[in-house]
Amino acid sequence: MSTPIEIRKMVNDIRAKGVANITEEDLALLCACSFESLPKPAVGGKKCTYCSFPNWNRRKKCINCHAIFARRVYTTIQPIKSGEISNLCNGICQKELLDGDANILECNHRFCDDCMRYRLSSRFITCCFCDSVIIPESIRNKFK
Repeated sequence: MSTPIEIRKMVNDIRAKGVANITEEDLALLCACSFESLPKPAVGGKKCTYCSFPNWNRRKKCINCHAIFARRVYTTIQPIKSGEISNLCNGICQKELLDGDANILECNHRFCDDCMRYRLSSRFITCCFCDSVIIPESIRNKFK
């Protein structure tokens, strides 16, 4: 008995008999249906911070205690203002750049040739900080 209609029918039959006339068989059947309808723990995934019940990764609410999982906070990095330009690479290496070595994007982020080559070889065409600024075609052609 797993459908809600069958469970409701069984509960109504037990109620019709009365509490004093419940048999062991009816009680066992009711307990089995109760345990069957409880949420099943996930094999993998994240645990609830309140009740430690394992949930699936895409859940927004715990299926056991209905606590809401904390949302990720995404931060955006603002484009560098023209007066604040430094000579450091904004890529992985963070090395000092000479004026001719820098690949400067519209958002004023600067990248050395190695970092820009790595970014483009990873099939990205946007700035790794802004993600809305597209790397110009002239820089992309330089590293083909």
